[in-house]
Amino acid sequence: PGMCNIARKTRLAQNLEAMKNKFPTEYNFYPQTYSLPKDFTAFGRHFASDSGRGGKSKHTWIIKPDGGAKGKGIFLTRDMAEIQYAVQSNGCSYVAQRYITRPCLIDGKKFDLRLYVLVTSCDPLRIYLFRDGL
Repeated sequence: PGMCNIARKTRLAQNLEAMKNKFPTEYNFYPQTYSLPKDFTAFGRHFASDSGRGGKSKHTWIIKPDGGAKGKGIFLTRDMAEIQYAVQSNGCSYVAQRYITRPCLIDGKKFDLRLYVLVTSCDPLRIYLFRDGL
């Protein structure tokens, strides 16, 4: 129960933002993130303030469909019209994140961590780590 709060990209982004508002120093580890279309007005203001000539952003944004997996539907852009088209034409929610231009690499390749844990108790804290995820 409640897995959608961390498994869906838009809900995870909203929860991270809520925690960042309460604990700004501790939750300053992820790039600027917006849930679209919900945060489209704020995103549009940020995008416009960041834009150069021709309305293109100075920064690259990665746009991810909320329920997507395996990279399907993800695209990189500096063009607001592309983002608007995706959000309006597909009728699904997206997450827009400022793309990290120099990410941490291992042997020259990007990577992600897939850790599977089971929390059985909070007091006392009891966590089990599935070793095959490492």
